[in-house]
Amino acid sequence: MATANITTQPFIADAKSIDRLNGATIDWSAVTEVDADGNKMVSAGTIMSRETDGFTPAKDAATAVSAILEASAYAHEQSNDALSGYGMIVGGVIYDNLLPDAGEVNFATWKTALEAYGNGFTWITYGDSRDNS
Repeated sequence: MATANITTQPFIADAKSIDRLNGATIDWSAVTEVDADGNKMVSAGTIMSRETDGFTPAKDAATAVSAILEASAYAHEQSNDALSGYGMIVGGVIYDNLLPDAGEVNFATWKTALEAYGNGFTWITYGDSRDNS
């Protein structure tokens, strides 16, 4: 009997459309998210703001957002993971409903800000129309 492993669809709808800012630093002092072991982390797809000491996760409607974190980042692994910084997405085709911030009250405001700041975002809604019966 075959085993099927179903994974979550990535939030990047078209990998060839993505514009990146490489080498970005994260201001870990402003990060509050933690993993199961209590280590500070930022999930892939988090909407980020560029601050004086590096990028931080967006907090409220007044946050000047400027990018989407491309891959999950972990503070305790930064010496191994991010010798040249983290990748930030500044444009491309994105499944907006698969971003971790999709349920946030300020999500629509942040999307509009990203459109104005970045190199052009196209937002589409991911849907799975396969019949699982």
